Amino acid sequence: MSMSRVPIVLVAILANLTAPSWGIANEVTNGSFDVDVAGWIPLPQTTLTWDPADADGDPGSGSALVTGTGGFPSVSGIYQCSDALEGGADYVSRGEIFIQSGQPAGGLVFIEINVHDQLDCAGSLVAYDITPAVYSTTTDEWVISEKVVSIPVAGRSANVRPLLTKNSGSGDFSVLLDNIAVFEVSLIFADGFESGDLSQWSVPLAAGRW
Repeated sequence: MSMSRVPIVLVAILANLTAPSWGIANEVTNGSFDVDVAGWIPLPQTTLTWDPADADGDPGSGSALVTGTGGFPSVSGIYQCSDALEGGADYVSRGEIFIQSGQPAGGLVFIEINVHDQLDCAGSLVAYDITPAVYSTTTDEWVISEKVVSIPVAGRSANVRPLLTKNSGSGDFSVLLDNIAVFEVSLIFADGFESGDLSQWSVPLAAGRW
């Protein structure tokens, strides 16, 4: 069974690297599932167990095996609340997903982030976003799904929810999840194209030379 990794979205400043490799704090607890699934809570119609398969091929780590046991249609998954967000900042929400072949048709997986204006994921919902979905037609390989999420100034906490949906077919829908992360990121620079400020761009001295 192939364990190659396919990026679904390329965020230039990330180069598909995880937060720890950049020395950036991951606001998600136990997103790499090194030895267990502590810190994560299964939704209804969901079973959650630890699995030794690891997206990075690390024999000392593993992943979360998440199975949706509901009928069709159904939504299942896992979640945790993070109180470490800074309002007004940009964050990357990302994860790696492995769907083994033979899963029910019409399944898809994505990571949902719900931002609240109080700690402990209480109060009003002030922002919502999801990473690009990985479909059950993409099998037997680790797929990176990630997206930059802008947190409103009022944001104080976020409910991070890797979700499985089953839109057709029958039987359980199981996926492996690894390297789930939410981390603050600063863009290298604003391109200025929208505002007309091109001060950070320069013209090379000669065509074809840098």
